Amino acid sequence: LFRGACGPGALERLRLASLDDSPLLDLGIVGFIGGYRSVEHCIHAVNNRSLLAQPPALDRILKRVRPKLRHFEYSHYRYLLHLPGAATGSYSRNLQHLFMHGAVVLVWHCEAREWYYPLLRDRVHVVYCNA
Repeated sequence: LFRGACGPGALERLRLASLDDSPLLDLGIVGFIGGYRSVEHCIHAVNNRSLLAQPPALDRILKRVRPKLRHFEYSHYRYLLHLPGAATGSYSRNLQHLFMHGAVVLVWHCEAREWYYPLLRDRVHVVYCNA
């Protein structure tokens, strides 16, 4: 499960959201931040800024616009995904909340670090991943 906003630093979120639909992946873009008029406007701006040869697929991403979940609903999932923050593509304080749900926490590799990150062990506390 992943829910998060589109923002100036959301490239990794958009890459993941543009993957083929899978019944195993419950991923939702729940809104936008950073002065954009809409999720679609945010996606176009992030794509244009990234200069990727293969930008994330807009149609697939727009299919993943979903409502926010209430915090307790995260506990219904076995796996929770933590991605870099939408505002700058770096720090996101969401990770500390994911640990409370008794699920396996998948952490997308990212340069941003919290003070406790060096204490986390791969396949003990979290499972590190990327595309």
